[in-house]
Amino acid sequence: MNLDQNINTGYFLPHHAVVREQKDSTKVRIVFDASSKGKDALSLNDCLESGPNLNPDLLKIILRFRLHKTAFCADIQFAFLEVGIANEDREFLKFLCIKKEGPNLDLSTRNIETLRYKRVTFGVTCSSFLLAAIIRLHLEKYEKEYAKACEMLNELYIDDLINGTSDITEAIQLSNDMIYILSEASMNLRSWATNSPILNEAWKRANVDGRETSEELDVPFKILGIIWDNMNDNLTFDIKQFEKLRNLVIVTKRIILSTQGMLFHPIGIMNPFTVRMKLLLQTIWELGIPWDECVPSEIKATFIEWLKEIEVLRNFEIPRLYFSEVNWESVELHLFSDASPKCNGSVAYFRIKYTDRYVTSYRDEIFPPFVFFL
Repeated sequence: MNLDQNINTGYFLPHHAVVREQKDSTKVRIVFDASSKGKDALSLNDCLESGPNLNPDLLKIILRFRLHKTAFCADIQFAFLEVGIANEDREFLKFLCIKKEGPNLDLSTRNIETLRYKRVTFGVTCSSFLLAAIIRLHLEKYEKEYAKACEMLNELYIDDLINGTSDITEAIQLSNDMIYILSEASMNLRSWATNSPILNEAWKRANVDGRETSEELDVPFKILGIIWDNMNDNLTFDIKQFEKLRNLVIVTKRIILSTQGMLFHPIGIMNPFTVRMKLLLQTIWELGIPWDECVPSEIKATFIEWLKEIEVLRNFEIPRLYFSEVNWESVELHLFSDASPKCNGSVAYFRIKYTDRYVTSYRDEIFPPFVFFL
């Protein structure tokens, strides 16, 4: 398409590449910014409805993932690219591309062409809704014959399947059923991983697209931001990204805010550690310090000390499985909460009754503590 002929129609998507060395599949991804806008203009996302959120609750997914003895995960390959866009709407998914690259790069209009996306694009506000709605509509055709498989597929988080069962035979059947159901929509449910060697061998015999273990790949499996060591069946937290902050010289409010958000822990187990940064940010706000101005030396020292303590988390891990034995009679959930002048917190324990004894599980915040600043 000639650039000069369509420059004033539709919408052009700015884009850039994101390199993710830790990913074991797609290491380079193009990211489109549908929120970009010029002066006194609207972005594409400003003009679109986002649609209802059809994704299940993040915390519920992780809690369910920790209930089953046999856990597994997979994802849909290029899920968004399996959903088509009506021809008349493609004018709003245009982007510029260089025709010919080289050492003497020509950036004139004769070396730039306009391309249009024919498929749903990640970064457009309604994309997640469209994908989820299409999958749910497709599943309606299979709910009677494949009830359990459809139930699991209805719990996809965007394109990620994270679930489990207590029975290996059922896990084999469910994985086969889910692969078949999505294949009927031209979607490839691939990159299967599990903590069960038996299930893994069954997938290999059935030529299921499975991943090697996290140990063999030397690339951590991430379950919605949490690292899963499927060999030892433990959960750990990603602190590798903090390494770039080791020699930090300038500390600003913007840096502190972005840093405390880097430690992702949806089950709330790190809140006693991260709440200190939230309290520090509260102090910064009270002082009225601008975003990119250096913070006072005492605040900087507190932040640097907190960064040093993050290294301790490198060896911190928790068992994925809540109940290591299957012959339990009952489970009690005990909740505790407390408050201070600065914040409130809560914690929960599982008390498991077996046939011959009681066991109280390790301390685990299964609900994120409520933090209220006074």
